Amino acid sequence: MKHIRATLALGNSMSETVAFPCADSKIKQMLAHRTDDDKYTVYVDELTEPAWMKPIEKTYINIHELNYLARRMDAMDDNELAKMGAALSRFGVSDLSQSINYTFNLNRITLVRDISNLQKVGAMHYMETHGGYCTSEEYNNPQRAVEARELLERGNGILTDYGLLFINDEVPFEPIYNGVNFPEYWYEGMDKTGVELTYQDRRNTSTARARMSPWSLLWSGSDWMTLQNAGQKSPASRSVSNLVSGWKEFCTTRASMHSMPSASGSNF
Repeated sequence: MKHIRATLALGNSMSETVAFPCADSKIKQMLAHRTDDDKYTVYVDELTEPAWMKPIEKTYINIHELNYLARRMDAMDDNELAKMGAALSRFGVSDLSQSINYTFNLNRITLVRDISNLQKVGAMHYMETHGGYCTSEEYNNPQRAVEARELLERGNGILTDYGLLFINDEVPFEPIYNGVNFPEYWYEGMDKTGVELTYQDRRNTSTARARMSPWSLLWSGSDWMTLQNAGQKSPASRSVSNLVSGWKEFCTTRASMHSMPSASGSNF
């Protein structure tokens, strides 16, 4: 799915409307005429979508950062995209390096979009502040509804077009992207499948894409997890299965990736 559409001025009076994410070969082809040191810096003449990225219009940006951000968005579910929209419409999007870092720190946000089910609101907030998961017992604990009511009564929610946004200050902001080297990202396809990960009694159902970076599918713990395919057989599910053996090593190196130096800009 294409998440960002923009008309870019490419130099030498050339311009092109591009849908992101796109293949690296597409970027290479568009900028083949450029030989300057800043060949990947382009001017955003018009930003068509998404609306919350409108501030980058009429500015210069790095085309690879824009494409990477679109790829990160392409791996998100509807709730994560809503959180991105809420955060960036509130805190700004002109610094793409910081916007990329937002994608790795969405647990710092609880976005309340429907208050009709306080148990669900509380469970979602609990998961945001506890690594993105909870047991069935934790999810169904009546305390979750109490916590949801307390959250809503704090009075510090930020009203956005996407819902009521709360900043989880107890979750530290981790600047994964240093503005120079992109964090590893293995996504190369559009096919997707549903998978369920289990670790002891903890479960999470997520969407995996072919060769997608496993960031959003990892849970804490030194023991390995069991992967159960919950969708139909497809190239994506086969790719997920092939990645299982490599994820254990990825888990052990995750800490070093979190120690990257901070990118400039404000954090939510």
